[in-house]
Amino acid sequence: MPSITALHRHWLRSTYICNMWSKATQHDVYESLPLPEKSGWILRNAEYFIDWEDPEKQALISQKLSNMKNGCKCKTGCSSARCRCKKGNTFCGPGCYCINCSNTAISDSNEDSNEDVSESESEYSDIEDTVETEIVTDGMDDNIIDIFDVSLL
Repeated sequence: MPSITALHRHWLRSTYICNMWSKATQHDVYESLPLPEKSGWILRNAEYFIDWEDPEKQALISQKLSNMKNGCKCKTGCSSARCRCKKGNTFCGPGCYCINCSNTAISDSNEDSNEDVSESESEYSDIEDTVETEIVTDGMDDNIIDIFDVSLL
């Protein structure tokens, strides 16, 4: 999930590159630009690296990705506290190899409705598919960006 910090640093890098290109024909192009370290890059061992995120956020993102990639391998439906995901207060995800999982974020109640979708698709083929989105920040953490479908409200 991108954060406001990552978006701001991306904008700084984009602006830096745009300014560099716009002054590319001038002989003092680098003298008029700010330091790259102030524009979303990190200087390490005479090389520049992209500064994506704050270290605290990077650790949180790495932990969440690790949990997603290294899921549980439960054979009892993930209903007990022995399930790694349930113990970590998360839902089972793509990295899990569980059998008959009951710890999912989305219920499987729509499985029995195996209707032919092609009829309903042709019925609405004239209608444009437009979705309005709105970006909001979480009140607890101003860095988190959520994008949701406004038409569902």
